[in-house]
Amino acid sequence: MVEPCWRDSILLALCGGQDDHLLRRIDRLLDLGSVRTALKRFYSSIGRPSVDPELMMRMLIVGYCMGLRSERRLCGEVHLNLAYHWF
Repeated sequence: MVEPCWRDSILLALCGGQDDHLLRRIDRLLDLGSVRTALKRFYSSIGRPSVDPELMMRMLIVGYCMGLRSERRLCGEVHLNLAYHWF
């Protein structure tokens, strides 16, 4: 899980203090810390850097939970919504 820091408290204040937000509840149960090491052998060391697998999985979870079917729309929503930034 992500360590709490000053940025989390600022985002929590900006989001209205929603401790019961769906993504916060999911984050408490979800541990994606081992994803990078498990998938490392599938990523090449040459060429353009790949998308972080943990970030990609988190974005897909956000898209699924919020009913965003389009990847383009999901990227736009993640850039705009502070709750998605925190997750």
